[in-house]
Order: sequence, then structure tokens, then C-alpha cells
Amino acid sequence: YYTEGTLIEDMGSVAKYVQNTKLKAVLKENSGIGTAATQSATIETLKTRGYIKVERGKLKVSDLGRSIVHGLHPLLVNPDITAKWEVDLKKIAEGKMPLSDFEDSVNRFVEYILSWSKDKKGQITIDGEPAKSAVQKKSRKKPAGARKRQAS
Repeated sequence: YYTEGTLIEDMGSVAKYVQNTKLKAVLKENSGIGTAATQSATIETLKTRGYIKVERGKLKVSDLGRSIVHGLHPLLVNPDITAKWEVDLKKIAEGKMPLSDFEDSVNRFVEYILSWSKDKKGQITIDGEPAKSAVQKKSRKKPAGARKRQAS
């Protein structure tokens, strides 16, 4: 299991999980994914949304977090796409690639992911239920003490 510190370290050295040597070099050059500030904020967001939890100082993926990751397209949980976009952004900054080419590429990627997601509709489950109904049930539950706060 990760601690918050070891997860941030791994986010900074994510290149070790990339096979493509060019993309690996880009991630090494950019010190991984995000900055120390965004990495910490990302972990806090994952905790707040219930995707991970802290137990005895260790980060553990919740059932909701595991279901979401298992339902995502593999490209969305792979650091390669981040590296490729970093390469493209550098080309734009150097004047070697028009911004519109990058935007078109991202749009095609999003369209592909959305198409893939539509094909998977109904196949993603959380706690054995279709994802949509499981998330709706969880969002209807009021947090402990919510009624007391509303009555005040």
C-alpha cells in the first residue's frame, strides 16, 4: 500500500511504468505527472470523493474507486497519454505544431473514449449494481449529522 508520501514519489517517477523510450524520457524530463502541489491536491480530491481512504496511515482504494478504474478505458489510466500531450505542448511552444492540430487530436481522443464508453454502457458495476443506480443511491444518503445542521 502507498502512503501519501510514497504515492507522490511514484507520481514523480511514473516514467518507470512506461515502455516507450521516447515517452519515458518526456516523463523523466517533466518529473512525472503534475507538480508537488497538484499531486497533493489530487490525493485530497480522491479522498474527498471517496475513491481512496486512509487506514492506519496507508492509502487504500475504496470499492467505488476500484469500480471506476476498472470501468475506464486503459488509455485513461496509463501515463503514456500524459507524456504524448507533453510532447505536443512542447512542439506548440516551439512553433513546430499548430495549436489547432493538438486540439483536433484531443477532440478525436475524447470522441474515441466516449464512443468506447457508450459501447460499455451497463457493464460497469459498483457493489454488484449498474454504476448509475449505485452512484444515485450513494448520493441520496445524507452525511451523518446533516439533518442537525439543516435544522439549525
